[in-house]
Amino acid sequence: MVEQVYQPIAELLQRVRTRWRRLVIARAVARGSLIAAVVLGVTLLITRWLPASALAVALVGGGGLLFAAAALVLSLRSLRDSPSDRTLARFVEEKTGTLEQRVISAVDLATGAEARRPVFAAAMIGDAARAITNIDASSVVPAELLRRAGFQAAAALLALLVVVGVGRQSMRRVYDAAALTMFPAHVTLAVSPGHARVEAGKGIRINAELVGSAAPVVPQLLRALPGQ
Repeated sequence: MVEQVYQPIAELLQRVRTRWRRLVIARAVARGSLIAAVVLGVTLLITRWLPASALAVALVGGGGLLFAAAALVLSLRSLRDSPSDRTLARFVEEKTGTLEQRVISAVDLATGAEARRPVFAAAMIGDAARAITNIDASSVVPAELLRRAGFQAAAALLALLVVVGVGRQSMRRVYDAAALTMFPAHVTLAVSPGHARVEAGKGIRINAELVGSAAPVVPQLLRALPGQ
């Protein structure tokens, strides 16, 4: 009997939960994407002005990328939480302001132990069910609020994609700098000319560059003494 009387309340709470989750998802995406875009953009700008040091670029760039990724992940972690019926009932009560704790009491009675329900539990739940007859989920979580949150999420996500697109060369530079720092033996250096004879008193121009790497390097000239 109680379950049947409680059904309209359960259906309303489920509709509110669906709209609430859409709102939470949009806000989480907007918050995480905006923070990640700002952090990533600032990091990539800083790495462009750093001295030609692979270690510095790897540390600053890698730290910024990790921070941006962490901000996005932490924002999306909130999506795992799902509000209970009691939490949603309180939310509905606060938004309407006319139910006077009847929905919360009905949820407590319907979800509590059957042995502890009072004999008039069905009557109390029925009264709450009648009170919510004219309440729709859209009045609790308005469509305008959902649209605004959706636009904000789309704008923040677009900003993140723009930063990634514009800064893809800088991101490649950070990646190559980290690879050069951690695995220098795997980096190929192209030197031209590879073998050459130099006449006494004449100079020679030697070009050396990393193959397939945009990592910043500091050129060093090593001069061998006669006999070495």
